[in-house]
Amino acid sequence: MAVSLSQASFLGLLLQTFVFGIFFLIFCISMFLEWEIRHHSKTLGKKVTLGFSILLCCLIMTHWLLNVWGCYEIYMKVPPGGLREYAFFDMSDVKSMIKMSLYEVQVWMSDLILIFRLYYVCGRNVIKVIFPCIICVAVIVCGGNFLHALAVSDIAVPQSLEIIRKWCTATLSLTLAQNLYCAGMISAHVWRSQRDVRSISTGNLRPVLRIFIESAGMWIFFVLVNLITYVSSSNIFYLFLYMANPILGISFCLMTVRLNLLKRSRTQNPQNTSTRATVGSNILEPKKASHPTVTPFPYLAEPSDVVRFSRSTFSENNAISSPGYDKSNMV
Repeated sequence: MAVSLSQASFLGLLLQTFVFGIFFLIFCISMFLEWEIRHHSKTLGKKVTLGFSILLCCLIMTHWLLNVWGCYEIYMKVPPGGLREYAFFDMSDVKSMIKMSLYEVQVWMSDLILIFRLYYVCGRNVIKVIFPCIICVAVIVCGGNFLHALAVSDIAVPQSLEIIRKWCTATLSLTLAQNLYCAGMISAHVWRSQRDVRSISTGNLRPVLRIFIESAGMWIFFVLVNLITYVSSSNIFYLFLYMANPILGISFCLMTVRLNLLKRSRTQNPQNTSTRATVGSNILEPKKASHPTVTPFPYLAEPSDVVRFSRSTFSENNAISSPGYDKSNMV
């Protein structure tokens, strides 16, 4: 049975409210952890992620309140039938334009967060973020044209609706491409670090879970679902569109929670701070070793926590500290 636009919007609002509650809980946990480690020094990456998380929370809450207000007005003032469907379909009114503008701003912010996270994880390599930056600019251009097409649209004119469809499809496609690129690069770096430290790692999170958090996998999945449902011309698209806002907040707030948990653990166990990598691994020192602990990938660790020794130095120090080692064998 086909789902009407009013039914999809109502179900979408219910699901958005439920997911928004989960997001707000995670956000409060993140802020609590941030308060606990308020005296600890913060890197630029953590400051940017924290600031964007707070701004995202404000925008997501505003978007949810506008959805509640809009649905209440339509269901209370508009009689059921074609007129109610028309009211939900008309996206050129003020509240709908504000909601879609907020949604576009959130998408741009999520793209920027993911690009900055890739830049940070890849050791501040500018070359690796040039491609997603170009796509991000294209997303902003397509999103701006999409909002303009909505503002001047007329339901009675099919041509205007076709223009909206083209710009929306282009925006979702570019966003998905940019997110997949960033997620792939981040996943490759995280997996590479895990492969090298797996034998001496005692991290609680599994590599797949770390990759899922670092690459905002939940948000990318919902972008894909939104694109598929929109292209299929199904009203189910509106159900996922409503849920996309809090899902976006959850995905990127989880990054802040993970970083705060890592920092909190360092604050409580300062003797282990040199063994924590940014991806969440704990690298233990060999017993009776007289050398500093070395992180296999220094660019994945916090700048203040890493002693930048080479692998050759690490191997040599291990050998020197081993029983029965004869220094006369050194060349």
